Amino acid sequence: MRIAAITVSVRLIRFRSPFKYDPAHSGAIRAMHVEVRAKNDRVGFGEALPYDDFTGETLQSTLAFVETYRDQWQREIADVDTLRAWAQVHREEIDWNPCAWTAVELAMLDVLGKDNQRSIEQLLELQPVPHPQPVTAVINDGAPHYFDAQLTHYICAGFRDFKIHLCGERVPERSRIDALLAGRFPPGIVRASAHRLWTDSGQAVEHLRWLEYPFWALEEPLAPGAFGELARLGEALNTRIILDHSCVRAEQLDSLGADAARWIASVRVAKMGGLFRALEVIARLRTLGIPIILGAQPRESRLLNRAALALVAPAGNLLLGLEGMFATLSPRDGGGESAIHLRPGGLVDGAALRHRAGHGLEIAQDDTLESDGV
Repeated sequence: MRIAAITVSVRLIRFRSPFKYDPAHSGAIRAMHVEVRAKNDRVGFGEALPYDDFTGETLQSTLAFVETYRDQWQREIADVDTLRAWAQVHREEIDWNPCAWTAVELAMLDVLGKDNQRSIEQLLELQPVPHPQPVTAVINDGAPHYFDAQLTHYICAGFRDFKIHLCGERVPERSRIDALLAGRFPPGIVRASAHRLWTDSGQAVEHLRWLEYPFWALEEPLAPGAFGELARLGEALNTRIILDHSCVRAEQLDSLGADAARWIASVRVAKMGGLFRALEVIARLRTLGIPIILGAQPRESRLLNRAALALVAPAGNLLLGLEGMFATLSPRDGGGESAIHLRPGGLVDGAALRHRAGHGLEIAQDDTLESDGV
């Protein structure tokens, strides 16, 4: 395949529900959208939502990254092998620009898949997505009535896996815990996200013991990389620790030691720097025996949600959860039908993806991407 053009634009992702914990982006966010057009006029799509508080990227830096390497990509990338080779040679550049490269890589894989009439899984020689897959009901850090409404909706829809966002404030959290207790959930189906709410394990233990709720796992409640403190927290509360910002590259996992039973890794395509690097991380996690939660960041739309599904089979029996799939449920694709469906019981079904080239999502030029914001 020969690349004719690589174009980049800024597009708007609108949220169907708000982010209380991120009021600056409560309604919509701008994303970098990449299109790779082959000489035969087939087009591949990719997306990046830079997080300056996480990866250090901004919208401006992602655009600059594409401008810097655009001509080189057009000259050097023609197939999966040359795409993978570029990523290997330029590992350091991708370390600093993971979201930007993810958008480019996804667009390249999409157009290569369309050019060869193969799905992403076939292109990367991965097993097809097993179906159906249970999805986590992620409940946003909103007002009490909003929390209660979301929880009721998910219970009625038959979801059996839940994640809530903690805010570190006792009054609103007491209300949420009361709602969870009223739901009479069995042990082991509710986990909590508590990103950097506390500076040491003692503070976290005090607050979480006060809540008196048996979360089976906590998502990185302390500073990234504080593995010793995180381990002490997990031991004190008899809970597992989900690593998010602390799990970005495969080499970071060497710091976890032998206690695989303590850790769970959150694997998201964009923060890893694309599918190739996400697969590297999963391979290392499988070697260590560390369980995996897959998905996309809350504000990411269907392209990155779709990419996460390609990692389900590689994660195999280590997969504990699948987050963020709601953004993929109603794409306006070529046939007007969604390639991914939500079944009763909170199960995501992407069986149609096996028969669609590339991502399997045809995005119109004027399409406004949407995310559920959960």
